[in-house]
Amino acid sequence: MVAGLFMRVFRQGRRDTPPELAAYLAAVFLDHPWRDPDLESLVYVAPDGAVRGFIGLLPLRMTLGGRPLRAAVASTLMMEGAAGDPLAGARLVRAFLQGPQDLSFGEAASDVARRMWLPLGARTLPLRGLCWTRILRPVGFAADVAARRMPALGALRMLAGPLDRIARPRRGGAPDVTARGADVAPAARGSDVAPAARGSDVAPAARGSDVAPEDLASVIPGALQRYALRPDFELPVLRWLLSHAARKELRGTPVARVVMGRQGRPVGGWLGHLRPRGVLRVMQVFSPPSEAGAVLDDILAEGERAGAVAVSGPNQPELTDALQLRGCLFRHAGFTLAHARDPAVTEALQRSDAFVGGIAGEVWVRLSGSDLA
Repeated sequence: MVAGLFMRVFRQGRRDTPPELAAYLAAVFLDHPWRDPDLESLVYVAPDGAVRGFIGLLPLRMTLGGRPLRAAVASTLMMEGAAGDPLAGARLVRAFLQGPQDLSFGEAASDVARRMWLPLGARTLPLRGLCWTRILRPVGFAADVAARRMPALGALRMLAGPLDRIARPRRGGAPDVTARGADVAPAARGSDVAPAARGSDVAPAARGSDVAPEDLASVIPGALQRYALRPDFELPVLRWLLSHAARKELRGTPVARVVMGRQGRPVGGWLGHLRPRGVLRVMQVFSPPSEAGAVLDDILAEGERAGAVAVSGPNQPELTDALQLRGCLFRHAGFTLAHARDPAVTEALQRSDAFVGGIAGEVWVRLSGSDLA
């Protein structure tokens, strides 16, 4: 029933419900490895007995200064036939926020969802609602945007490359690892030297190497130790989340890299997806704030090496300054919402001493960015 509702609400051009969709919804919302019987997804049943609304709940175990917390991530809010009961969505949200969890969290929310959450004591986290973009090949980027809006213009991508090669020597901004005379020569894949951006205080000593997405699980817990509020990841659960996050077929091939610091130890990593002659879309950066610049430099270097027209990703507040130094542009991408009963949780979120969102949120779910439905 929920799978059918999903198709009617989000895939209005299709009448059939893929059988794998129902299996996937069950795997995510019923068989999550952190499933908690006190934290269950909610449905709205109309007077005629039909399921007309749903809010998925993703359990998340967190710690705040070593104290365990239960968090719940709101995912896939959908309503059908709201005209018959315009307050049904608000009641679903109220029931969710009144659950036993210490923290309720939602990302990439619409303004409709924001207006449901705020009267119930939630707040927005403005910096987390931004998306950043670093354009690497302007002509290619324009061609990619045009082709995505009008597929008939796809041939423009082939023509953009030569034009960008002509224009690149005149570009300013961060050093180009492919340009003649660059201070840092590009190394072979798997041992790329990431150039520091102009104006950055990060020395170009960090090195990134490719790994399988699930192998980031060995790096992430250590990279998050400096956050007061952070997920309490267990290795099998983290690998399970990463395996889902990697499967975003519509966004391209998954790219996962571990970044090593000056002492030869991992300082962080990142996960993204790349389409040929397209955008390298970063799903999340995993690093302590002090090493964010090194990881970002590796991302930009990989985008250059792979021929991406741009690099883009969701903003993480601890990255904002480093992203600005690297010439990134910012735009609104949705609202990030949080509701917490403990003032200490709210304070950690407000001072950006929290690692939430991404694999500690809902964007890892394959319902967005895959051909599942």
